[in-house]
Amino acid sequence: SPQRTATDRDGPRGWVAMPMSETALALGLALGIPAVLGLVAVLAFAYRRELVLWMDRRLIYNTESREGLGFLRGNFAPVDEEVFRGPLHVEGALPSGLRGVFMRNGPNPHFKPLGGYHWFDGDGMVHSVRIKDSGTVFYANNWVRTARLEQELSHGQPLFWKIGEMSGPKGLLCLLSYNLKRAFGMLSVSDGLGQANTSLVYHAKQVMALHEGDLPYVLRVLCNGVAETIGRLKISRRQQEQQQPQQDKQSKGSAPLEHFTAHPKVDPETGDMHYFGYNLEHAPHLQYGVMDSKGEEIKRIEIELPCGPVMMHDMALTRKYAVFLYMPLFFRPQEMVQPGGSGFPFVFDEEAPSKFGLLPRDAEDGSEIVWYDLPAGMIFHVCNAWDEKSSEGDGDVVHLYACSTTEYDLDLVASASSKYNISDSFVVGLKPADIAAAGAAGAGKTSNNKSRSRSGKFIPGAHGGMALMGGKADSGDVKISINKSTKIGANFGISSRNFSRSKSRDGNLSRSVSSRPRFLEYRGDGEDTDAFSLVHFQFHTDTGLAQQQTVFDHRNYNSYLVEFPSINSAFLTKPNRFIYLATFCDGMKTNGIIKVDLRKYWTDGSSPVAARVMFPDKHFGGEAVFVPAAESPDGPAKAEEDDGYVMTLVYNAVKATSYFMVYDAKTLKELAKVDLQVRVPYGFHGTFLSEEKLQTQLKEFAANSLSP
Repeated sequence: SPQRTATDRDGPRGWVAMPMSETALALGLALGIPAVLGLVAVLAFAYRRELVLWMDRRLIYNTESREGLGFLRGNFAPVDEEVFRGPLHVEGALPSGLRGVFMRNGPNPHFKPLGGYHWFDGDGMVHSVRIKDSGTVFYANNWVRTARLEQELSHGQPLFWKIGEMSGPKGLLCLLSYNLKRAFGMLSVSDGLGQANTSLVYHAKQVMALHEGDLPYVLRVLCNGVAETIGRLKISRRQQEQQQPQQDKQSKGSAPLEHFTAHPKVDPETGDMHYFGYNLEHAPHLQYGVMDSKGEEIKRIEIELPCGPVMMHDMALTRKYAVFLYMPLFFRPQEMVQPGGSGFPFVFDEEAPSKFGLLPRDAEDGSEIVWYDLPAGMIFHVCNAWDEKSSEGDGDVVHLYACSTTEYDLDLVASASSKYNISDSFVVGLKPADIAAAGAAGAGKTSNNKSRSRSGKFIPGAHGGMALMGGKADSGDVKISINKSTKIGANFGISSRNFSRSKSRDGNLSRSVSSRPRFLEYRGDGEDTDAFSLVHFQFHTDTGLAQQQTVFDHRNYNSYLVEFPSINSAFLTKPNRFIYLATFCDGMKTNGIIKVDLRKYWTDGSSPVAARVMFPDKHFGGEAVFVPAAESPDGPAKAEEDDGYVMTLVYNAVKATSYFMVYDAKTLKELAKVDLQVRVPYGFHGTFLSEEKLQTQLKEFAANSLSP
């Protein structure tokens, strides 16, 4: 046979012959690497829960966090079980005929937080004080079984992101972990992710627990006061609304309502409940809705916001208007990571105005809203509002009373008491001299609102943290001109003497009264009041005039701020005379209650404080709930506005136990004190469920097998 050439032996020119063993190895690698990767992917998916939790431990919760300790110690600390106590000893005498259930909502985390924690983050727990026909008293506490809590219970640990974690790069890692858990099917948000921990409302024959990040949760309150969770509310529209053309639906709010304010307003005349929901993530950023007395939604309107999404906690209602509070607490997530940022996604922009939107209650769409500007401030809670005919024109004057401040910081790092060394030994209460010094000796402001870099005292305030800066009592009038703005933006500058105004997004000022010459008036000597004060706002619909005036100087009453207002709800939307306020002595700890008589403020300008009660040393309370005497069968047929009782929970820091207190609403004289035999953590808002309402909601459940 012919001899083989080199080309025959070595293959085509340029090729290199490989031994059989190397060929087999290359083939094995070519086939094996995808197989290995596939196996890794299968294992990662199979152990996705363990993998994500391992990442949490290694990257997010790898160091012990102390930032949330201020909200996890002392009487902020959660209780770890549901209890039932009673009958309980009553010191004094409960009012004759007072029957029902006092209920107060508040945060109580079921699991110990793994990282940062803020007071807003806890799971909702309802504390109930049942007053029976025999005058006997019982206590019960119950978690609101939200979809969020049920999922965490099934996993045996916290899984959802928390506000207290939303700071700096780790905050972004928390969001990444949360999204991975959703993608891997570990979490579901189809039924919301709120904690139902803020307040309670009775409407349409049912009790609801509220949180502004979710829809309400329906509760069934049993005869012994125990609150059972029925489920998340399903909002149904009135039948004719469901049958209207699709195009009309889109113009009147067709986007699903995902969030629901913790402070809806129930009109005492119509029985309708007015509410709103704000959304930080996507449009519509604000929706306004109305439910009739049967619980059916009869109106939903989408409202465009002037300068993007902000945190909106409360609203006001008059007979003619729904009033929306657009305070300059902006959502700016870039602050978490950008150099020089605060590290927290909510920023109070003191260079921006506060905007108040008046929307007629009979409006067909959001284009009918009118915005009024005032100096930058923060309002969490409204006392009341009403409208009256203007004496100088054809328009209306809208009166609004609310607790407002010109300084606010929701930086959750700063809001931790532990960081500022505010211990239980300190919280026996600030002395009057300390309060006066904190209110009057603060330093000047800076434009970037970095409270931690300022002189002055920073302490956690109502619903977050706040800085105590300079401030003086009012002693004169100042008029400030407001000019129209020619452009809009998320950031718009306001100097101390010349406030600019933003147009609507389409640039149309036809709906804005600010297109007319207008002035801003507020009572003061040019200094701001840098703690939450009771403030009277006025808005003139014919002239566009907006005014604000501080009602009284709370620092004269051993308080660095006043908050948690309460009124006789029968006077909602109508002129009322009396307001009950909690006086704060340190952080979220209150040392008493003040009764304000607005008639004194209207007539002679004298101090409107008509009565007050100071808790004993080392005793701290919370919101004081007004209960009209007419709620009881023995109440007067024609009761005066302050015929009734004021109720609150008070914590004894020496004995580490809590009391249920009842005061005469006219004089604030103590009527009854009930030792609950347990510690009730500080919380947010409450209500009183009369015996009639208690039995009505039970009958409704029994008759209709009611489910949301």
